[in-house]
Amino acid sequence: MWFVQQLLLAFLFFFFLGRYLKMRWKARRLPPGPSPFPLIGNLWTMRFNMHPETFSKISKHFGNIYTVWLGETPLIVLHGYKAVKNAIVSHSEEMSGRPASNFMTDIANGRGIVVSNGHSWRQQRRFGLMTLRNLGLGKHGVESRIQEEALSLVENLAAQNGKSIDASDLIIHSVANVISAVVFGHRFSIDDPTFQKLVAINQNLIDSLGSKWGNIHKELDEVLLDSSAITYEDRKRLPYTNAVIHEIQRFGNIASVGTLRRNIKDIILDGYPIEKVSHRICLGEQLARFELVIFFITLMRKFSFQLPEGVTEVNTKHVTKVTLQPPPYKVCIIQR
Repeated sequence: MWFVQQLLLAFLFFFFLGRYLKMRWKARRLPPGPSPFPLIGNLWTMRFNMHPETFSKISKHFGNIYTVWLGETPLIVLHGYKAVKNAIVSHSEEMSGRPASNFMTDIANGRGIVVSNGHSWRQQRRFGLMTLRNLGLGKHGVESRIQEEALSLVENLAAQNGKSIDASDLIIHSVANVISAVVFGHRFSIDDPTFQKLVAINQNLIDSLGSKWGNIHKELDEVLLDSSAITYEDRKRLPYTNAVIHEIQRFGNIASVGTLRRNIKDIILDGYPIEKVSHRICLGEQLARFELVIFFITLMRKFSFQLPEGVTEVNTKHVTKVTLQPPPYKVCIIQR
């Protein structure tokens, strides 16, 4: 029995040593990073969560380009504006690939825009863009649908009469209704059980500042004198409001980290050779830009937002899931 235990311990020792040496050999030409453990890599260091604060702490020790290991797979992290711009903008074509695990490939059957690569990805992206354009993306029709939904949101918020509410459900339903109008050809009532089920399923999938407002209201009142619906082009006449929208996006990222990529050609990044493992942009980016501008300006034009009585601080921490989400909150929405 003692001999068997010793033999097993020796086997485990040499097994893990072999895996560790294999990882170190693979890492010899990669950017520096924290030492990985066999099998789990740096998952223990990252607390099994890709949290932006963890990546920021690692960058203080290893610079803005470093390597972490997800299991025994190396992941090169680009931290900071300069590093990301140099890679994603200067090498957009070379880094247009997506890492596809066997699990995701089996689920998607090798198809889909998110995880596919090469010719298959180009075909499906071309088809997706063509379909969205045929449904009205980039045309006045989609903009009018967003305006309609923004006005419906205004009515639902005004009906609360300034009470302290969690407005997230109303906002989520309004944004989802824009997609529904494009895809299904009509909007749903917010009380429609089928619509509520669709929104709940989508949420389950996702789960598996003071003086600025005053200046925005001042600019909106001075520039938007008539009562016409907000258009995407209005942002050009509202430089301060447009700047605030960009600052909100910078401060409150939706994604905890950028989408994983794999390069399809050998490149050099900051002196490190990145071996091979068309420019990719989110298919719905244009629609999202229209929605963000029209919803934000419409709401800021109609309401002021205040903390409930007795609340003096705003919780700016985020809840990390597949996306970064605000913690549960209450806000008083007052008609101007």
